[in-house]
Amino acid sequence: MTQNLFFALDLGSHSVKGILANIDVKNKLVDVVARAEARSSGIRRGIIFDVEDASRSIGEVLRQLEESSKKEINQVNVLIGGPCLETRFAKASIVISRPDEEIGREDERRIQEMVESLPSPQNRTVLHMIPQQGLIAANPLAVAKALVPKRDREQGVCAIDFGAETTSITVFEEDNLVYLSVIPLGSQNITNDIANSLQVHFDTAERIKIGFGQALASKTSKKDEIELSQFVEGEEAVVSRKHLSEIIEARSSEILDFVNDELKKLGKASKLPAGAVIYGGGAELSHLNQLVKKELKLSTRKANLDHFKNYFPEDVPPQYFGAYSLVLWQLDSIFGSRQEGFGRGLPGFMKKLWDIFVP
Repeated sequence: MTQNLFFALDLGSHSVKGILANIDVKNKLVDVVARAEARSSGIRRGIIFDVEDASRSIGEVLRQLEESSKKEINQVNVLIGGPCLETRFAKASIVISRPDEEIGREDERRIQEMVESLPSPQNRTVLHMIPQQGLIAANPLAVAKALVPKRDREQGVCAIDFGAETTSITVFEEDNLVYLSVIPLGSQNITNDIANSLQVHFDTAERIKIGFGQALASKTSKKDEIELSQFVEGEEAVVSRKHLSEIIEARSSEILDFVNDELKKLGKASKLPAGAVIYGGGAELSHLNQLVKKELKLSTRKANLDHFKNYFPEDVPPQYFGAYSLVLWQLDSIFGSRQEGFGRGLPGFMKKLWDIFVP
């Protein structure tokens, strides 16, 4: 039996998640051996700004996985995210080499080499080069492809990842990626608004948001109240739950305004037959799907991995969607027919990451 040990790492601004899976190539089976999560440090808006702090967070996930699985991890597969991600479309042309005018592998190689030779912006690294009928494995794309069924991607859909410090959107039509954008606002901004308005520490505000938060103020009664003493010892104030919902709805609507602006650029505002699929930590807010439907004028539903029960029979917690999606991306590479090219600097870039985090 040929098995590959696959370590998927998701670097989030709120937490770092990792899973360890055995991929049985012969029988096309996946066995998730272990999963772990650690509080993120040194990462803001998906970007590593303090290598030592980020290294400690990643090291904690590695330690947990190795202890629970009794296996040594020596290779990592990382999801890369953040506002630095963007899509660029490049054009090149060649003379088809085959007499029957059919595009062959040699033609694909030549066109890829031609695209590689095109100048790229300074201080940018090409992660992937994909034919227009393909996808890439940057965080929003790998996750969206896993969470959004193919039929929806064919009809036209917007996948929205409500992260801690960023909100990522990917748009698909005819199963092709047509747009990717990362907005530098997320659920942490909602928490900060609550902290400022209620004059509480942001950790307390996060607990209040999780315990009582709703994204639609109209769904909350004016009579419902929250006693802050259950969160802060000695605090006597009482807060209207409706006021809390108004704070959450205001910031959530602002984020969705930015999402809608991106869809307008494409001419796809309220014009995607498969609607919107939402996921990420921020998507766990009660009634957020209804707010998204109201603001974007699109049918909206929360994402899940139920359509991959053949690989993952267990329920997958939402915070692990990214890591599990990277496993599915690997499966597509092994068992499927996905075609993609990688930027010439990418292998060295990934090695540098591994050398930094695992000395």
